[in-house]
Amino acid sequence: MTEEISVVIPVQRGTEWNRDRATTLPPGTKYWVVEYDEGEQAQAVNDGVAHSDTPLVLLSGPDVWHQHDTLDYLAGLAWDCDVTYGKLVHYKDGK
Repeated sequence: MTEEISVVIPVQRGTEWNRDRATTLPPGTKYWVVEYDEGEQAQAVNDGVAHSDTPLVLLSGPDVWHQHDTLDYLAGLAWDCDVTYGKLVHYKDGK
């Protein structure tokens, strides 16, 4: 199911971020790092989504680390939704 998801990672231009952590995604996952200037994050996200060619797009962040099954888990939740919003914390094995 991972092949059905693209990941958009908006990063403010000039800020430090951990590329290795933010791009810890299953092999083959399409992702776009979109840089933006102050006040232009929404446009950067829209540009990233516009470049996505998958049915599902995950808006991530420069400080987010994903478990190996995160994308499949989220795809399973969003199978019948056009858009989902909100924060998600998924605890695996109670941790």
